[in-house]
Amino acid sequence: MLDGAAVETGNQAQDAVLNGGEDYELLFTSKPSADENEINRIARSLKLPISRIGVIKEASYGCLIIDLDGKREHLDGRGWDHFQR
Repeated sequence: MLDGAAVETGNQAQDAVLNGGEDYELLFTSKPSADENEINRIARSLKLPISRIGVIKEASYGCLIIDLDGKREHLDGRGWDHFQR
């Protein structure tokens, strides 16, 4: 469905997902040593599904996405800047 919408608007699906707005899920980070069972317990008690979507690395890594085939693509920050003055 997203691919079809992207074709109609002339955008690639990945670009639409990463930069198109209309966010509908809350993201959070936790320490690598965080107890995954505890995180899952909290999610169940709040009836909120959670998904691990990546890891935070040192800034020297830059911002990149790694696809299912292991291909790395560097990303530029083109999304909405909520802290822009």
